[in-house]
Amino acid sequence: MKKLTFLLALLFLGAFTSMAQDPDLIYEDNWDTTESETGILSTWFGGIDPGLVIVVDNFVVPEGESWNITEFRHRGYLFSVDDVEVEAPEGFMLRIYEDDNGQPGELLHEETFMDIDHEGEYIALELSEQLQLNSGTYWVGFAGYYEEATGLDEGGWVVITWRAADDPLNESVPYISDEGDLLELGVTDWQPVTEMGFAVGALDFAIVGTVGDEEETFTVTFVVEDEDGEEVEDAVVVLGPFTNEAGDYVFEDVPAGTHQYTVTAEGYQTATGEVTVEDDTTVEVTLVEGEDDGFEVTFIVDMTGATVEIEDGEDIVFDPEEHRVFIAGNFPQGEWDQPGTNEDLEMQPVGNGGEKLQTVIYSQDFEGDFPPENWIKLNPDQGSGWDVITAGTTPIPGWEGGTATASPAGGQQMVYATYTTGGDPENDQWLVSPQLTMVEGGQISYYLRYANSDWADTVDVRISTTVNDDPDAFDIIVVVHEFPRGSSTEWEQFTHDLSEHLEVGQEFYVAFREHVVDNFAEGSIIMLDMFEYSADENGNGDRLLYSITLTLPEGDYMYKYFLVDDEPTWDLGEWTGDPNREISVMADMTVEDVWGDQAVSVDDVVAEKGILIYPNPASANINVASANLIHEIRIFDLAGRMVYSNNVQDFRTVINVSTFNRGMYFMQIFGENGVETQKIQVMK
Repeated sequence: MKKLTFLLALLFLGAFTSMAQDPDLIYEDNWDTTESETGILSTWFGGIDPGLVIVVDNFVVPEGESWNITEFRHRGYLFSVDDVEVEAPEGFMLRIYEDDNGQPGELLHEETFMDIDHEGEYIALELSEQLQLNSGTYWVGFAGYYEEATGLDEGGWVVITWRAADDPLNESVPYISDEGDLLELGVTDWQPVTEMGFAVGALDFAIVGTVGDEEETFTVTFVVEDEDGEEVEDAVVVLGPFTNEAGDYVFEDVPAGTHQYTVTAEGYQTATGEVTVEDDTTVEVTLVEGEDDGFEVTFIVDMTGATVEIEDGEDIVFDPEEHRVFIAGNFPQGEWDQPGTNEDLEMQPVGNGGEKLQTVIYSQDFEGDFPPENWIKLNPDQGSGWDVITAGTTPIPGWEGGTATASPAGGQQMVYATYTTGGDPENDQWLVSPQLTMVEGGQISYYLRYANSDWADTVDVRISTTVNDDPDAFDIIVVVHEFPRGSSTEWEQFTHDLSEHLEVGQEFYVAFREHVVDNFAEGSIIMLDMFEYSADENGNGDRLLYSITLTLPEGDYMYKYFLVDDEPTWDLGEWTGDPNREISVMADMTVEDVWGDQAVSVDDVVAEKGILIYPNPASANINVASANLIHEIRIFDLAGRMVYSNNVQDFRTVINVSTFNRGMYFMQIFGENGVETQKIQVMK
C-alpha cells in the first residue's frame, strides 16, 4: 500500500469564485479568498476503530461576546488513489474543542450530519440545536463519514486549507490527529501540520449565527465538613443542573440567580438547600452521620376497565366495591409479600375529591428568547410592552429598588410589565399565547407576582376564540386580578378551569393584560412565569385511580399490581408470570401505571429502537439504554446552554434530573454510530 504523505502536499483544486457577503456570517476564516492549492485528508472510517483522521483550526470569540451558532460551513473534495472514482461520504462529522494552551483540548461538541449535499459551493452543516459559546478560543474540525470504509483505498474527504503565503485571516496553523496512524505519519496525538514540513496557513470555514453580550457568571465554592468540623473529601455536590465529580467542590460559570443544591456522601445523610448567586459565593455545608431513610415514591395505577384473565374461565372485571388493590415487589416494607397479607402495601383510591393528576399539553417557562415562539405582544397604549427579566436583577428597570426573584417554578427568567413598558399616561399591555385547543378537563395555570405594594395594578386573563392580534377579540374574561396598595408581593400560583368558557375542540388564545388608567398615580410591577395548559385527568371521577406512597432506599426495584377479593392470593395479578415492572429510585418520584399495560423488557425495546429514554417526562431520574456503547451524554436547555455532561462508557445509565428547572431540554447521546438528539421534559 502506498504511503500517502503526498496528501499533505499541494493538491491542485482549481478556482473558487468569491462569495457575496452573508449577513448571518459571524466569522470567516479565508472564506472570501479566490483559490486553493492545498488540502488535507480529514475522514472518519467507520469500518475500523480508531478510524478517525481529523484536521482542526481555531477561532476566537471576542471578550464580552457570546456567539449563538446555528451552522458551520466548510469546503472540501473527494480523495481517490490513482484517480479511481470513489463514493461520496455518507455524512460529515463536526467537532468543537476547547483550547488547551494553544492546541485542541477537551471535546465540547460533536455532531454527525447525514445525507449532506457535497457538490455545492460549500458544505453547510446546520446544528440540531443552537450552540452557545462565550468568549475564548475554540477549535473546529470537519471530517467526511464513511460508515463501512476500512482504509484509504476506499476513498476519503479532503478539507480545504490555505498556505501561509496566502496571508490567511487566522495566523494559526491547523492541527491533525490520526489515532490509528492510517496515514503512517506517526501523528496519533495532536500535532501542527507545519511540524511535518508543510506550510499550511488555515482551514477554510465560516460560522453562521448571532452575536450577543456574554452572560455574567460567577464561581460557587462549597466547603463540606462533618459535625466535628473535619473536611469531607469525597462528597458529591449537585448545584442546579450541574454535577461535579466526587470531591470537586468548585463550580465555575454559574449564572446569577437562586439555585438548589444537594450534597451526598457515603455514611452521611443527604444535605439540601439553596443559594442565591449574585457574586462569587462560598457555601458551607455540614453533613450529619447516618444513612437517609430513603426517598418518597408514589405509585399510581389506573384501574379503569381493569380485568384479570382467567384461563378456562370467565374474566374478572375490577369492581371497587368488591376488590382491594395491592402492590407487591422487592420492597423493604415486605419482600414480595403475598397480596392481601400486608396492609402496608394496600393501595387507596384517589380522585372524586382526592388528588388530581394533570397531563401537561403546553408549557412556557420564558427561559429562552422573548417573545417565545408563537407568542405576541399587543400594545394599544403605544408602549414597548411586556419584556423578559432575569432573577437577581436589581433595581428593577425604572425603579429605585426592588429585586426580580425566581418564581417557585424555578428558572432564571420571567416576564414583567410596569409603567416604563407601558404608554403615556396609561398602561394597556397584552401578552398573548399560541393557539390552543380545548380538551376535556382543560385548565390553565401560571405564577403571578405583584412586586411593589405602594402602587395599585390590575391584570386580566382573557380568551379569544377568533384571532390573536385584536384586543377586542378577547371578550371572554377568565379572571381579573386586582392588586390594591398593600397587597402581598409574594409569588402566587393560579389555576383556572376553562370548561365553563369553552367547548371541547374549540380553538382559543389566552391573553394576559396589565392595565392602569394613570401610570403616574398607579401601576406597580407585574411578573409572570410558568404558563401551563393541562388536562385534569380525573376531575370528573370517571377514572379509577389507586395510589400508595412508599419510602424506599436508593436502588432498583421490581413490582406488580394485584387484586384481592376475600382471601390473600397471587392469582389475580395484572398478568401471569414475568415480566415484572421495574424502576430505579434515586430521588423522590411519582410512578404512573395503567393496570394490564404489560411491562415490556428494556432489552426488547432497545433491540427494536436502538435507544430508549424513560420515563419521559420525568421529575426525578431518567434512564437511558442503548444497543450500542454510549460514550458520552450531554443535555442542553432551550437557550443552548449545556447543563449536564457525563462520560458514560456503558450501555445504560441513570441521570438525576431532580435539580433541573422545569421545562424542555435536548439530550445528545454520543455512541459508536454517531450522535442522536432526543427531546426530554422535566416536570416538578
